[in-house]
Amino acid sequence: MSMSLLQPTLVTAPSVTLLVRSAPVESGVTPRRWRAGQGSPSLVLPFLLAATTGFQIQRRRVRCLAVAAAAKHQVLAPSRGKSTDPHDRFWEASVCRIGPPIPHSVGTRRDRWRSGAGKMRVACYVSDHVQSMAVCNKVLCLGTVNGQVRTFDVESGAAIGEYQRGSHIAPAAITALHFDDGAVVAGDARGNINIWSSALPGSWGVASQPQITLVRKQDFGPPRAHKDEVTGLALLGQTLVSTSIDGTMTFWHGLDKADKLATPVARATVQGRAALTSLCAGPKGENLAYMGTADGEVVKVDFKKKKQELLDFKKKKSATSAVTALAFNHENNSLLVGRSDGCIECRGPGISVEFEKFHCGAVRQISVRPAGDDQGPLVITTGEDCRVGVWSDQGKPLWGLRGLASRNLRACCDSSGLYSSGLVMNAAHPGNAVLQKSWQETRSSHLAHTEIAPACEGIVCMDFSKGS
Repeated sequence: MSMSLLQPTLVTAPSVTLLVRSAPVESGVTPRRWRAGQGSPSLVLPFLLAATTGFQIQRRRVRCLAVAAAAKHQVLAPSRGKSTDPHDRFWEASVCRIGPPIPHSVGTRRDRWRSGAGKMRVACYVSDHVQSMAVCNKVLCLGTVNGQVRTFDVESGAAIGEYQRGSHIAPAAITALHFDDGAVVAGDARGNINIWSSALPGSWGVASQPQITLVRKQDFGPPRAHKDEVTGLALLGQTLVSTSIDGTMTFWHGLDKADKLATPVARATVQGRAALTSLCAGPKGENLAYMGTADGEVVKVDFKKKKQELLDFKKKKSATSAVTALAFNHENNSLLVGRSDGCIECRGPGISVEFEKFHCGAVRQISVRPAGDDQGPLVITTGEDCRVGVWSDQGKPLWGLRGLASRNLRACCDSSGLYSSGLVMNAAHPGNAVLQKSWQETRSSHLAHTEIAPACEGIVCMDFSKGS
């Protein structure tokens, strides 16, 4: 199954007329070569005719080779469709499903999820690169490289909210994001953490400044939550946990009563270890959090007991690779660990499973689709190889997506669909460019109906709802 948004067009270069002009000769003067008897004017015309004929043959050969190469590319290229937006602009991208053939009978939602028999569409797009994303109640929240935080309706694709940090603040990539019914929490590459209420004020759908800004106690420097990039956010009951590359895990409590600025209630530092690269919350009702390090270790932290425990992963061959993604499966209380070499492990009470090899690069994100009334939990992973994998909780690959164009791929899901970033559209064309239909036409003659949409990144949706 494949999806694309523009039918490629074979463009043939216009024929070129070559004008051959002889050198000017002064009146009454015979060229030196002819005077010396080394040549004759009668030999010039046959020579020009032979040269012109040879040039025409060479030009035809080059054009035939170009047409043959284009035809071969057309045959080998994946099947593509054609689509325009409401402004009649063409979109160009390609992504396809990978995995076993889809069975003929996929009547239930469970069968559609496990086989990948969903309806593929573009949920929304932004004129930026997506760095983080989350979904809640059919609303997508996206954090971009330029520091934008926006929400979109997954059904219509319309932008319904924007959360701003205020004026005169340098943009920074949103590296961590938490989104639910109550709040939007965003951490960026400069160590800032801002909190907005999910309910947008007024009718414009814009929050001009955050309700709460988290800051650490320090003697110098700008007020920030961490010294360096925020790598993870997790919620333990009413306590927010954040991790950073600077090697610290910070606990923030009483945020519902905070006004404008909030300071941490506790801070844990992983002494003598590398940067913290990932974070996830533990079992529900327990104040446990797990953090992964760049040297391959996984540390469990108990907030109430203020204890740290280093988990033993030495038996695994990939234990020396950096931990790049963490997730907790609440169905069987197991911890999922993704590493920089593409390996994925599952550890829990009586559980020790290493997933089959799928990703060729680092695992960027792991998320778990909770078990519903119709099926068990599913594991969704994204990798540096620009692929999305859907797994059973036993580590068996079911299907996936490829053809995405972002090395920092992100994905999330709800009960009815899978959402993935990385659909970079019109990457080869600048914004508001015009595709010339013919070399003889002027640029303005077809400006209205051949405008190419600007380069941006879209969110792919695999819709598994009823009737999709």
